[in-house]
Amino acid sequence: MISEDQYRKAYRAYLSAKAFLSATDILRQVGRKDGLKLFIYYAYPMSVNAALSCELFIKSLLTLEETEYERVHYLYDLFSMLSHDTKTRIEKVFLESGSTASVEGLVKTYNKAFVEWRYPFDSENDEKTLTMAWSDFLILCMAMQTETKRKLKEYPCFDSFNIEGEY
Repeated sequence: MISEDQYRKAYRAYLSAKAFLSATDILRQVGRKDGLKLFIYYAYPMSVNAALSCELFIKSLLTLEETEYERVHYLYDLFSMLSHDTKTRIEKVFLESGSTASVEGLVKTYNKAFVEWRYPFDSENDEKTLTMAWSDFLILCMAMQTETKRKLKEYPCFDSFNIEGEY
């Protein structure tokens, strides 16, 4: 079992990931409501927030699995470090949503999304961002959130944290 400090670290990463996922969804809703032009305007911030959200869910899971990782922003590299059981659970939740995409394929495709899309004025990734599989990527983020929350609840120190009503 991990220490309470490690649990706290995993829990904080979970809360941060959840906040970035919420920001992604808010930007997506605003962009859709205001039309395609504004949706395109928000494509980079949505991409960056979604990628960071996935990264933080993965880092939370790695902390719970007591797997050390470097301070990198590469989704596939981090995802590959997760246990087979955790990857299988994420894939199961993802596929239950009705998506036919591959989880591994998505994290490979968007491996460097956070790094490459933070500074759109320096980027040559316009087409990649605008053709991003939004629904599949957001479903993947939500599947990672579901697995992280499930795993956080397994630990005895869970009761001292407010996982159900975090915000």
